[in-house]
Amino acid sequence: GGTVTFEGTLNDSDWDSVQAEPLATGTLAATTTSSGLFRVDASGLLKVRVRFSTDTSGTVSVMTTWVIG
Repeated sequence: GGTVTFEGTLNDSDWDSVQAEPLATGTLAATTTSSGLFRVDASGLLKVRVRFSTDTSGTVSVMTTWVIG
């Protein structure tokens, strides 16, 4: 396993962690070691990324869906 970190940027240079909401529990966190569906409020952010620790093993899939409004 490994750790997944959710990050966002305002300027495409400086990246900071952002809170992600697992749909199963609703408990906000900037990192996870669990699988599941997560929601990130990207309001005001230029970009969002998902970063994986180097000890990640197995398969990781990321899918994005944007909702405006």
